[in-house]
Amino acid sequence: NNQHNEHEQYKVITNKAILLLRCIFELDFKLFPSSRFIMGRFLKRMSNDLLPFPNSQMKYNLDGHNSECMKQTEVEIVKHLQTINKSAECIDHAQVYLNSNECLIKKDKEVYANRISPLFSVFLEYYVNTEKFYWTDDKFGSNTKSHLTDIMITCWFLRVIGCNDLPEVINKNVDVYLSKMRGLNTTITWIIYCNLITSSTFSNSMLRQELNMNIFLLMTKSVLESVSSEQYIEALILSDTIHKLKKNTFMKYIPLRMESCIDLLIIDSDNSKSVDVRSMDNNDNDELALFLQFYCNGLCYKDVINCCIKDGDIDSNKKWWFNLSLKITKLVHILNDTDKKK
Repeated sequence: NNQHNEHEQYKVITNKAILLLRCIFELDFKLFPSSRFIMGRFLKRMSNDLLPFPNSQMKYNLDGHNSECMKQTEVEIVKHLQTINKSAECIDHAQVYLNSNECLIKKDKEVYANRISPLFSVFLEYYVNTEKFYWTDDKFGSNTKSHLTDIMITCWFLRVIGCNDLPEVINKNVDVYLSKMRGLNTTITWIIYCNLITSSTFSNSMLRQELNMNIFLLMTKSVLESVSSEQYIEALILSDTIHKLKKNTFMKYIPLRMESCIDLLIIDSDNSKSVDVRSMDNNDNDELALFLQFYCNGLCYKDVINCCIKDGDIDSNKKWWFNLSLKITKLVHILNDTDKKK
């Protein structure tokens, strides 16, 4: 009964907020036809208050003063990320975690969709396809673009983890906006990327859609570049939790995924059968190949090593990395042999 009452109260408040928002947007159009101020303020409040992940790196530091100002859900998110980092300290633990862990907010995806959808739908209905709105408008300013990107990538994230309740106006504009992006460089983007890659929720089948593949490639580039640049900050004033999370994603979890793909694709040397591992007739092989394509296209392997070697990660896992290299070499030989037999 209490949950039902809270839900009804939330619906009443949301309906009132929608009516008020429509009035504000109407006045904005009539009184300030060339201004982006109202639009920017709205996107900022949505990004700050309604998204599941905090958009400030400082909120991912659980020091005494900071944790007192954080919501309980934000504290739980940071603790979850710290668990990912803790599991990455041991390869075996990282593998177990990778296979068993579901990504953050998956169970509450409808809750967050219901928070975002009503107000964001009104925004899109009023501003998109008008002379006042362009996806690449320079008048937005970098902060407004970051807030808009955070909202769009969160809607995309809710969709890939199984939320089917987003309105058509949101789904359509998420596709348009993200297809035009050339970079995804926000804290929320990094958290979403690492959250997916380090969980069992991620499926190679996600990469079947061209848009998803391009988004994962953009996020990969963004996260890797951010880790590389942070290596040169002597006093890391940003979130140490996020820095470790990004580094562990590249150094442990993505290579573990790659290793499992290679293990499944490699033909045992004692097997006399000639099998084309790249055959597109097999859906499993197809999806494994898609992940390897994503990995090879999205990463410069040398950059991954260089950005992490400062902390000695390579030495501590040298044997594992060497074995992975051997498997990659073996797979290449198999592919070459297959080509020669054709």
